[in-house]
Amino acid sequence: TLDMKATNVWDGQEMVSESHLTLDGKECENSGMGGTTVTSTAVVDKKAKTITIETNGYADGIGDWTSVQVLSMKEDNLVVAFEAASDMGSITETYVFDKQ
Repeated sequence: TLDMKATNVWDGQEMVSESHLTLDGKECENSGMGGTTVTSTAVVDKKAKTITIETNGYADGIGDWTSVQVLSMKEDNLVVAFEAASDMGSITETYVFDKQ
């Protein structure tokens, strides 16, 4: 299993989301924005040494949305390649977390 906690800022409001995922590709449900439910699947690729998480949800003002996160280790840093799309448009970002 993988437990994730993320803090995001949307329209000046800080929002914390927590996800509990299995790593076998089975669909998991977690709480989304505004009391909604999101569904996610997480798959481990041992050869590529990645975890890919696909999440689908709905939020007022945004509509249906989907996101894909690919977690990997590069040079002892956690790298998260993130893509999301909704009726509002799409975004692609890469986050690099170093040890401290």
